[in-house]
Amino acid sequence: QSSPGFRGVADWLDVLVSLGNLQRSGIGTHAVYSSSADAEQYLSKQSPDYMGGHAVLYHDRTFPQLLFMEQSLRTGEQPEAARSLVAPVRDTFAGAVDTGGAAGGGDPVAFALGMTGCNKPAFQSLATQFDWSRYKTLGDFGGSAGVLCCCVAAGQPHMDCTTLDLPAVHEAAVQYVQQQRLTDQVKVLDVDFFNSSPFPSYDVITMGMILHDWGLEKKKLLMQKAFDALPPG
Repeated sequence: QSSPGFRGVADWLDVLVSLGNLQRSGIGTHAVYSSSADAEQYLSKQSPDYMGGHAVLYHDRTFPQLLFMEQSLRTGEQPEAARSLVAPVRDTFAGAVDTGGAAGGGDPVAFALGMTGCNKPAFQSLATQFDWSRYKTLGDFGGSAGVLCCCVAAGQPHMDCTTLDLPAVHEAAVQYVQQQRLTDQVKVLDVDFFNSSPFPSYDVITMGMILHDWGLEKKKLLMQKAFDALPPG
C-alpha cells in the first residue's frame, strides 16, 4: 500500500468477485472476501473436483516460455534459454530430473496430479454416456494418475479397470485410486507401451492421454498393439 487511498488490492479482489471466484460482504475498508461456492468446488485442493493443478502446470511449464514468444515468432525456433526453463515431458515421466516437487519440472507425481482436473469432466462423461453393459474390463494405457479408470469404475460398478503407465507415475496413480476408495476395482500396472511386448488383453482399451504426444508412425504402432489386444468382435 503506497498511500491511504491506494485501492489496488481491493480492485483486484473485486475483479475476482465479478468473475465469481470470490464473494464479498460489506464495502470499502469493511469489506470481507471469501471463496465462492464454485471456487470451493474447483479451486480447493480438498475438493474431489479440484482443477487448480492445471493452472499450476501452466504457471510452471507454459508461462515462463511466453517471455520468449516474440523471438520464437520472428525466427520460427524456440531459443535454448526458453527450453532450459522447463523439463522435457519425456524426462519428467522418466523420472530423470529432480526439482523438489515442482509440477513444471521433473516431478512426475506433481505433473500427473496436475493434469487430473482438466481431464476429469470428459472422463466422467465417457463413464456415464458410453454403453458399458457389454464389457467387463478396461485398460487405459498412458493412464497417468488413473483418473479415467476411476471415473469409469465409480460410474460402472461391474467394470474392472487397469491404469497402465510408466513406473515414474505409479505412486500418483496409487495415491489417486486410494483417495477415490476404488482399490477393489482399479489396478495400477507399470508398462512401457513402446517395448516389444504385446498389450495385455481388455474388453475396452483407451489411450486418451498419450496419442497426441507422438507422430504418425508411433500413433499407428500404439493403435495396432491395442487392436491386437482386443477380443474378436
